[in-house]
Amino acid sequence: MDLDFADLYDASLAERLAAYLEVPYALLEDHVPEWQLAAHVAPEPENVEMLPFVVDDLAVVRTPSVTERPASDVRSSATEEFARSGEFTRSVTGSSAPDQSLVEPDLTDAQEQLWVGDDAPVGANKAIAEAFRNRLERTSSDGEIDITVVCNDSKMDEERTLADEMYGSREELPFDVTVRSDLTTGELRDALARETQFFHYIGHIDENGFDCADGYLDTRSLDSVGAEAFFLNACQSYDQGVALIESGAIGGVVTLNDVVNSGAVRVGKAMSRLLNRGFPLRSALNVARDRSLVGDQYLVVGDGNLGITQTDGNAPT
Repeated sequence: MDLDFADLYDASLAERLAAYLEVPYALLEDHVPEWQLAAHVAPEPENVEMLPFVVDDLAVVRTPSVTERPASDVRSSATEEFARSGEFTRSVTGSSAPDQSLVEPDLTDAQEQLWVGDDAPVGANKAIAEAFRNRLERTSSDGEIDITVVCNDSKMDEERTLADEMYGSREELPFDVTVRSDLTTGELRDALARETQFFHYIGHIDENGFDCADGYLDTRSLDSVGAEAFFLNACQSYDQGVALIESGAIGGVVTLNDVVNSGAVRVGKAMSRLLNRGFPLRSALNVARDRSLVGDQYLVVGDGNLGITQTDGNAPT
């Protein structure tokens, strides 16, 4: 590049910008990195309040071109194949996915995609304004990292054991990991109300809520929750996750449809390992999706830039 950097150093910001814009893009094209985040913002007045938050994440903001998709269309072919072979899914017997409206944004080549709008997205994560407001109201903690793992089905104990091993394996950080099983609706309500950095649920969820030992707990009935972040590794957990955000949580990982148990275990293992190493929710899921054939059923809701631990060095992406 034919630029005199010594002169530019003393130039005004406007003069520097003009000089940089004269450089032919073809000269730079091969060296431009892949952008990390693209935000697809539906052009509705209520979405304006999200712009400062997505800009703060250095997202490329665009008005989207979308395709509407029925929920039945995004049922994973892998799930259907495993179900035919006899492997169980994490749905309640006889339940079916709710008839919800889904949108599929025309994705960019950014590493991560974010959807801002009413509907649930396919192929992107879902930003929710309440999540960012909740984060502003929370204070960071310098004490122990409090993690709660709940497994409400003994057939899924493999993931419970893996999560217990992964979380807190970094000796230099103070962890307090609580593992509980077969909770009742009242016990699960108390577990969600307890202040904790991360809540990892393993079990069944359907349109009625969390399947518990004595019935269902619908998080849409909760006034507040104490968990900052969560991972609902169950079928059809999107609506319950959104309700947790609306009740005070900041961010979490949910599913759009049914997931087979073995695939959910692989995603759960990868998420536990990555979150433990300091990956934020969005980046962790971006990697974990590739570990399973049902990874396309998972998405982040809320503020996906939230992490439960800090890294040893620079933030991983």
